[in-house]
Amino acid sequence: MKKSWKDLKVAIYYDWLNQWGGAEKVLLDILELFPKAQLFTLFCDPKNTPWLPSGLKIHSSFIKNPSPIFSPFYDIAAESFNLTAYDLVIATTTNVGHSLLTSPESLFVCYYHNFNRHLYRNQNKFLSPLLSIYQKIDHIYSRRPDYSFCNSETVQKRLSDTFDILAKVIYPGIDIQYFTPITSKPKNYFLIVNRLVPYKNIDYVIETFQTLPYTLKIVGVGRDLGGPAPLSGGHVRFTVGDRPGDGHVRLHDPRSVPRLDCGLCRLCRVVSHLGPERAGRDDGGAFGDARPQLRGHAPEVGDVGRGVGSGRHP
Repeated sequence: MKKSWKDLKVAIYYDWLNQWGGAEKVLLDILELFPKAQLFTLFCDPKNTPWLPSGLKIHSSFIKNPSPIFSPFYDIAAESFNLTAYDLVIATTTNVGHSLLTSPESLFVCYYHNFNRHLYRNQNKFLSPLLSIYQKIDHIYSRRPDYSFCNSETVQKRLSDTFDILAKVIYPGIDIQYFTPITSKPKNYFLIVNRLVPYKNIDYVIETFQTLPYTLKIVGVGRDLGGPAPLSGGHVRFTVGDRPGDGHVRLHDPRSVPRLDCGLCRLCRVVSHLGPERAGRDDGGAFGDARPQLRGHAPEVGDVGRGVGSGRHP
């Protein structure tokens, strides 16, 4: 007898639980669909995850530090989870979620936010022979999920080029209930809402704005906070430097921490972005707030060069 949707035993995998950002919002969306699911992760830091639902059963691996230096062991850690008892296994991943071992009777669904950057974007020529071996193994892992999905056409192409698989695009949802009409003119500042990590290229934006007569406000956290922060000053301001935020800006998640609606996105002149991004949730949120974007990537978010999405409030 087939089980009903509500009776399925569900396991959800996420690479690591130690921060807050767009991928974590997607995880919460999945957990909302499956409130009885158990969560599996390589690493969990309770101090940085107050946004997780209370009472959630979390299984973490033997990895006690999410540093990239331990990346050769990520797939081993993922394979160590015993998922044979679950009817449905959902991996939402930027790293090794597709390497999970499941029962033949289980349905394994993988939602990619990206592939493993450390494996495919590493320019160290001395590591090239070793990385080539890991890439071949990773290609085998990509055949394990029964169904593959991804967050954008950009990632879809990367997966096709790398794994020769065609993942179906499901764009991350946007929380539209907090969009409100603009009743005043935009203020004269540019805004960045982003995770402060090297590949986002925030330092280039900061250096540029230090030579311009415009104010740049930056909202975000990340391991690169100690890098760009010293560059701030003058026209560059870190508005929220100790906690994560999103495009409005609201701190953490409403289920655990009260929202802080600063109206930064609604009142800015332009949302700036330089990183090699996919279709980010903050980008869509900016359009929901009717704010134009200054960027050179993520063509799915807007028609680059023609300003589609910025016509309501020039």
